[in-house]
Amino acid sequence: MNHCYEYIQKQVNNGHKYVRISKLNYWPQTKYAVNTGLGDISSDPNYWMNKGYYQYFPGLKKITF
Repeated sequence: MNHCYEYIQKQVNNGHKYVRISKLNYWPQTKYAVNTGLGDISSDPNYWMNKGYYQYFPGLKKITF
């Protein structure tokens, strides 16, 4: 996840407002993992998880895979 966040931040810092990332390749191994049951972003830029990225990375307007 850190690699993904670093990539997104680098893209935003370079002025990119639209970022495409790879699908999440880590899935929780236990029910106690922080992202259990949450899944990943969607190809729909209006999906609630995608919108969270827009809040976390100011300047980001669209994220998909």
